Amino acid sequence: MSTERKIKVANMDHERNDPRRHYILRVASHIFALNLSENKIPNLNPIQNFCDTNVPLLIFARDERKNIFDITNEMRNDHHPDLARVIFYKLEATALPMDNYKSKISVLSLRGRPTDALINSVREIFKRTFENDSETSANSHHLRTILNELEKCIEPKNDRVHYHLKSSINHNLENFLEKRSIHDEINYWKGRKDSAALQYSQVEMLPNCRIDEIYEVIDAMEECLNQLWNCEPSFPQNRMEQIMESIGKLI
Repeated sequence: MSTERKIKVANMDHERNDPRRHYILRVASHIFALNLSENKIPNLNPIQNFCDTNVPLLIFARDERKNIFDITNEMRNDHHPDLARVIFYKLEATALPMDNYKSKISVLSLRGRPTDALINSVREIFKRTFENDSETSANSHHLRTILNELEKCIEPKNDRVHYHLKSSINHNLENFLEKRSIHDEINYWKGRKDSAALQYSQVEMLPNCRIDEIYEVIDAMEECLNQLWNCEPSFPQNRMEQIMESIGKLI
């Protein structure tokens, strides 16, 4: 056998015995309760890309309803209760080394909607971790507030993320986060070209109510709410919403 032929055979054997790919397939096989091997997978390119390049994701997806199995390097927007995924992701966007590749990979399994997995992981894992961590326990009440807000914001409703005000006005979360104060809220609705803007105009033209007087009331209430929100221990979120709703009705 020629030297060139021997080199090609050696390279093929090395590729077939790649420990990184074997490890990934072994983990995915265990989670899916399948026997995955390279000779059973028609397209190994996503796995090779994950191992040999800086591609950060490798997703194994199994649709149990349609009996479809897929491997990709992109997170797709498909989700239903019968779709199970095993996601490998790199801690650093570099090719995986041959020696310590296990320490460079993290694994996540999820079923159905990704936001549900995020909510559950926040509630069951990270919140408890923060509470039990001595370095963060001093600020645990702030962390709980932040995590509660995150959980509320990403909770799915009609396949979109909404922040719901009890006055029956639904604001898109992106627009809500852009508003930093009650004045910002007023200016936002003033600029709208729908019925809300017309209602603002009607308020502005009320003969017995000066807008500048309303601004003074809003300023005082905003200051009180800020102090209440920043107090320790944290003021309950549901009660804060009730207060804001009552203030809105009063104004």
